[in-house]
Amino acid sequence: MKKAINLEKFVCLLQKEKISCENKIQHLMRSQYYRLGILLHKHFENSLEQAFKMLFCPKYSLNIELSFNIYKVKDNRYLLKKPNFFKSLFRRFSIHKIIIKDNDIILDDEIIADKQAREIWLII
Repeated sequence: MKKAINLEKFVCLLQKEKISCENKIQHLMRSQYYRLGILLHKHFENSLEQAFKMLFCPKYSLNIELSFNIYKVKDNRYLLKKPNFFKSLFRRFSIHKIIIKDNDIILDDEIIADKQAREIWLII
């Protein structure tokens, strides 16, 4: 059984995962920040305030770019995986490249608007 997802929802899921990963990285950095501050305080025998000032805790943001080939079945319907040999004998599939980065969706070097993204379906 094949499943299909709207391209706009796929990008939304990707953005949610990105935000979740950024939050986990920030939480990990913060926990390491406190641990290292206490170790510096004990080792150098200075105040906790000075120890924390010695450390720098940046806020990281992830730049995710997802690029893959898709195979056009019908208008606005694309397969993610390559069609099997027998289907490709009787039907002509065109290969397209899709790139998803930040909030931009690029299909064959053309930026797709949100309205078009709602109409495009990816068949998994």
